[in-house]
Amino acid sequence: HYAAAYLAKKQKSAAEHIPLIGYDLIEENVDGLRKGLIDYIISTRSEEQGALAIQILFKKVVLRQLEERVDITMPLDIVCKYNVDSIVNFKFTHFS
Repeated sequence: HYAAAYLAKKQKSAAEHIPLIGYDLIEENVDGLRKGLIDYIISTRSEEQGALAIQILFKKVVLRQLEERVDITMPLDIVCKYNVDSIVNFKFTHFS
C-alpha cells in the first residue's frame, strides 16, 4: 500500500499508470484496489493459515494424533476489482 500511495502522488494521468500487484488482503490494499491504485492483490488466506496452524498444534501437543511431518497445501486468491467484494465478504463471514 505504500507503493500505491507513492505512485498516486507521482502519476499525473491514467496514461502514466504503472500496473501494481499487492500482497495480502489488508484494509489498505483493498482500499487501494478499489481506488484503482492497485491492480491485483495476491491473498495467502493468512487467517485460514493461522487457524489451521492452531488446529495442528492442538492435535500434535494435546491429542498426540499427528505424524512427525504434516504437508499442507494452501490456495492463493488473485483479487481484482471484479471479485474483491465477494472475497472480502467471505473472509469476514468465515474468520471474524
